[in-house]
Order: sequence, then structure tokens, then C-alpha cells
Amino acid sequence: MQLTVNEARTFGGLKGCRLLAGEKGLNRVIRCVDSMEIPDISQWLQRGEFLVTTGYALKDNSEALVQVVEALAEKEGSGLALKTRFIGEISRGVLERAEELEIPIFEMPVEMPTISLTEPLVRRVIAGELQNSSRELSGEQLWHQQANFYMELVLGIIPSEKEAFYRAKFLKWPQPPFSLFVLDMDGFREQVENMTEAEILEIKQRTEKILRRILEKNGYTGVLVGRSDSFSCVLQGQQEAESLKGLVKSMKEAVQAGVGMIVTAGIVEEVDSYLEIRHAHECAADVIEICRIGKRNEGYACLSEVLLERAIRKDGGNPYLQKFVQKYLGVLEEYDAFHRTELVHTLQVLIENMGIRTKAAEALFLHRNTLLRRLQKIEMLTGVDLSDGNQLLQLGIALQIRPYVGGVPMLKKK
Repeated sequence: MQLTVNEARTFGGLKGCRLLAGEKGLNRVIRCVDSMEIPDISQWLQRGEFLVTTGYALKDNSEALVQVVEALAEKEGSGLALKTRFIGEISRGVLERAEELEIPIFEMPVEMPTISLTEPLVRRVIAGELQNSSRELSGEQLWHQQANFYMELVLGIIPSEKEAFYRAKFLKWPQPPFSLFVLDMDGFREQVENMTEAEILEIKQRTEKILRRILEKNGYTGVLVGRSDSFSCVLQGQQEAESLKGLVKSMKEAVQAGVGMIVTAGIVEEVDSYLEIRHAHECAADVIEICRIGKRNEGYACLSEVLLERAIRKDGGNPYLQKFVQKYLGVLEEYDAFHRTELVHTLQVLIENMGIRTKAAEALFLHRNTLLRRLQKIEMLTGVDLSDGNQLLQLGIALQIRPYVGGVPMLKKK
């Protein structure tokens, strides 16, 4: 049995919505229900689709709302329900266009959760379709809706865990707890600057296929979402850090070999709920920046490995931190710049080798006497005793802070 918009007004959340325009289209049949929060949705709309939106992506742009109405008419959609919290009062031009095209527009009460409207409609639509045959979203449609759901979580648009759970179940998402990682292509814009749109799209599609193949090969269950020049992956269960790093490493190598792109990745091992994905995505983005700023050779890291760096980065503009780094490293940076030496790098390697000079010399491929002369120069310039564990620790902290304080000003030459 087909569900018309007019019938849908008699039950569930739509019963509490106000019809603003498009009364002549109330006989349109609802074949599917979707919630979208992106400005240009025309290519994703389906015949008979009833669209529900908070209007977040349409705020300050009434013309975009007209385009949504026109896209619904073109794709033979069934109607639109939206909140006016973000977009304010709907303009006369939008309503007149909806009347002309016979597209019903409903205003949702501000306090109404989106799920109160979508869940009853989806249940009724599915129940009607099961009387005839089971219906599955096509692969492309499912991928798009999964991607849209991820973006709504990241933007904080979904108001409750309950609504997120329902949406996730409908879209075949894994259930929490999760692990999450984001892979971001390095210098993507510069590398594709002279490419056509078709060539850029091919790179993204090939990258996605590579990543999906690796997930399947390793037996992981989850969702992969592509967005611009990055890919986010939500995996079922909280995976071990080493397993996640091994997975990401294989993805990095495969993408570089397959499409010639280098990616940097941020991994979050523990995500306990759907709504926590927003924070986890922010953390993954921070880890990516830390990997780039700190020049981590692997090009990936877990959040648990860079907690100190993340805390420092959040407070990198603190004048005290800048003065702390300046105190210990400023004179060395000045000396290196004027004499083309590598005292800061030498100090870094010494600390990485726990102050053991023989190991530092081996790592630097230096004779121990050459290293000794460099260390004496460092001690003379800084006034620090490198054989003193506490002072060496202070230098180590300064080196760790250094990449995140926005650059240390050079001392003026006397």
C-alpha cells in the first residue's frame, strides 16, 4: 500500500507540523525518507523522497532553499519538512515556488526531534514495501547517506544518541564502541591544480577502492566515508593501537603505490557513542596536524601517543611557553642560522638516545670527538650541563614544545 503525504499527516511527527505551501501536492507518494544537511542535494534525491532537514546548510541563503524545492520537483520528490531555527522565516519566494511546483513544505516545531518525524514515516514506508518486495538502497545511495550521517555527527546536528542510533541502524552502521581514524591527502590541492574534474574524481574513487579492499582483506567491519581530500573510517569495536597502526600503515603504502598520493593519518582508539564521533573526529584532525608539524616519519599516530603534544598545541600561543623555548633553544637556533651548523639537531638526537653519547654519535654518523665538540659548544652557548639529567630533561621538554609555539623569535645579534 502506497503512503501519500496527505495520509502521513494523520500520524507521527508530521501530524504536528504546519503545512506552509504545496497543498495541491499532498497526493504525492512517499517512497523513501531522508535527512540531508548539505547545500546541493539534487544529484542524490530519489523519486518519491520526503526530505527532512534542520536547514543548517541553507542558512542565510533563501535561493538555496528554492533550489531544493526545484530539485524535489524535478526528481518527483514527495515533500519537504524543515525547522526554521537556522534559516528564520521562510521567504515568500520559496513558498510561491513550492505552490507553483506543488511540493508540500511543512514547518517542524523547534522542539520536535527529527527522529519523531522520520521514524514513523520510515516504518510505514517499509511496511508498505514489504507487502510487495524487499527494497535495498543501491550501493551509491547507501554510501552517500552514510557520508551525510557522518557529517551530521561531526557538525553536531543530530541532537540525541537515540536519534543517532536509529539512523545508524537504518544505514547499516556498526554499533558503539568504535575506533576511528582519518586519512588526509598531503598537498592535495597543489597536486591536482592542473587536473580536470574527471581526473580528480578518478583519484578519489581509486583511493576509496584501495581503502575498502584493505578493510575487507583484513576482516574489519565498519564504514568508510570520503570527504574532499580525506577519508574517515569508523570501525566496529575498540581495536588495539598496534593493530590500527598496522592497518593505517598498509593503507598509506597502498595509496601511495596506487595513486601516487601521500596521506597522513590520525587514529582515535576509543569512541564510546555516536555523538562522541564529533569529538573523535576533531582529535583525529589534531593528530594529523601534530604528525605534520612534528615531522613524524611514520605519517600517522594514535591519540594516546600524542596527548602531551595535543595539550601543548592547544596552548601554543602562550607567551610563557614561547619564553621557555626561547630560553633553552633560541641561542642555538641563532647560532645554527649564522654558522650553518646543526646544534639543535645534535641536541635532539642526544635526547632521543637518553643522553648516551656513544649512541648519539652512531645515530649522527659522527666520531665521538666531533660529537663532544658540538656538545661543548651547546653547553657554552646555553649554560646547561648536558651530563645533568634534570637539565637535559628541561632541554627535552623545550624541544618537544618547539614545533607548536608558532616559531621562536631569533635573538638579536649583539
